[in-house]
Amino acid sequence: NSTVQKYKQAKNNLEDFQKLKRRVYKTEMIDLKFRNDYVDFLINVQNYAPTTVYRKMKFLRTVLYFIEEQGIKVNPFLHNSRFLTKDVEVDNIALSEKELIEMESLDLSKDKRLEQVRDLFLIACYTGQRFSDLNKIDKNNIIDDEYISIRQQKTNEAITLPLLNSVRKILIKYNYRLPKISNVKFNEYIKEVAEKCNTLEIPCSSENDTPRYKMVSSHTARRTFVTLNYSKGIDLDTLKIGTGHKQTKTLQTYIKMNDKQKAA
Repeated sequence: NSTVQKYKQAKNNLEDFQKLKRRVYKTEMIDLKFRNDYVDFLINVQNYAPTTVYRKMKFLRTVLYFIEEQGIKVNPFLHNSRFLTKDVEVDNIALSEKELIEMESLDLSKDKRLEQVRDLFLIACYTGQRFSDLNKIDKNNIIDDEYISIRQQKTNEAITLPLLNSVRKILIKYNYRLPKISNVKFNEYIKEVAEKCNTLEIPCSSENDTPRYKMVSSHTARRTFVTLNYSKGIDLDTLKIGTGHKQTKTLQTYIKMNDKQKAA
């Protein structure tokens, strides 16, 4: 089911690109120019990371291969090694406990927009849930004032999580109705929040001088949840129950420990 959803999203991306260009592309038109224009659209309009762009192009290539197998003519460029982008390993980050505490302690009372985004981010950090599942956390999902029970959108699996005091305080603050915002706007605003944190002004790594605050996104919260709990000794098999992952191997890629966390 998750694979079907990914291909549907890839189809939606292509349809949005055609609307932007005000034209319908036939299979014979998928040439080098199309490829370059489409990659530019995925990066600069959709704001996708390099690894996501790579996957989107793989989806498109797979469909075109299938079309070709059905005897329908495609552009020869499909078989060119330049059709795909490079699968670049990006400097995904997870917040340290110190960074998370500073973000939580920010006084954003004079900027409701940033305050709401910060609070949603904190909920995701403390529950490990996907951005799409945050709006499911409300009064009806609280059991015995101790647990949160929701059915995850991506997997359709029901999970139960402990209701931490930090999460309870935020829920009470919003009367158990968390603010709603699009993922695109969220990723834009959370960087503004992160920029206010002194601890996030340092470079990502010795090889990448990009400030850490610029790398913060909705998915950073999931990586933060996994990294901090793993560093506290919680095993991955337990953590994947809460995050909804099927494979422990996938969850391992979420662990982004800094040097001090590794030493501990």
